[in-house]
Amino acid sequence: SSRIEILNAGGYRSDGRRQYELRTISIDLSPQGSGADGSATLSHGLTQVSVCVFGPREAKVRSQTFHDRANINVEVGIAAFSSSERRRRGRGDKRILELSQTIKATFEPVIQTSLYPRSQIDIYIQVLQQDGGLLQACINATTLALVNAGIPLYDFVCAVTGGVHSTLPLLDLTLLEENDLPNVTVAVMPRTGKVALVTMETRLHVDRFEEIFRLAGEAGKVIHGEMKRAVKVRTETLVNAMQSVGK
Repeated sequence: SSRIEILNAGGYRSDGRRQYELRTISIDLSPQGSGADGSATLSHGLTQVSVCVFGPREAKVRSQTFHDRANINVEVGIAAFSSSERRRRGRGDKRILELSQTIKATFEPVIQTSLYPRSQIDIYIQVLQQDGGLLQACINATTLALVNAGIPLYDFVCAVTGGVHSTLPLLDLTLLEENDLPNVTVAVMPRTGKVALVTMETRLHVDRFEEIFRLAGEAGKVIHGEMKRAVKVRTETLVNAMQSVGK
């Protein structure tokens, strides 16, 4: 039984959304002023992350150099003010290390690393606000930052969380919902239809998993549309700026 009202009698969630409704997505691809080759700040509702990408560049550590491909390095930082949690999480925190490894494993097959042998691509993720769907926000913002950096990808990676309340599936969970419901994060590659990631931190009944998996795949396509639109607007802005300089 739920400790909070996940769905009211009218079928609305605590933030006013319907079952399958996604939170508002906000995307900013303007430079972050850090000298990054590409950056992106993305919000899913009240969850906000900022990603900076550096590279491809010469690998600093010889042991991390691969002669046939680029090495992907992912670091996650969580701002102390990002959540109501009193405990401060350092870079060596187990949850942060797991998050970094999950993101690295998701993107290693997607980035065309063979184009950049003996080099390194650094991905720095800063969590600014947390209200559920942290992994999905990190993955979606990383995709955008890589695209913004001009690093070739086989496809976009678009992620969304899904959960089950009683027998009813919900998409794009808030922190209250995540804490209360069995949930899963699914990352899809819309163009190829491949699945880049499926991860669960809670148990989910096998009968419910298939439906959540299908819905998350469809939601990934919606998020892909938002991401493509943001990239297009950013590209048009750059082209117009270059044309005005050339006049």
